[in-house]
Amino acid sequence: MIHSTGDTPGKGYYSCRSCGKVIHLDTDEDALPACPRCGKADWHKLS
Repeated sequence: MIHSTGDTPGKGYYSCRSCGKVIHLDTDEDALPACPRCGKADWHKLS
């Protein structure tokens, strides 16, 4: 499933679909940011 910047898909690790940068959301209320490395908006949940 693909998630976008601004979505609140739940805590866990997410990988940028463009450059592979991995980020972690700490809570279920955290929103996905734009990728800090490439600025793209699409994310894939890792765990």
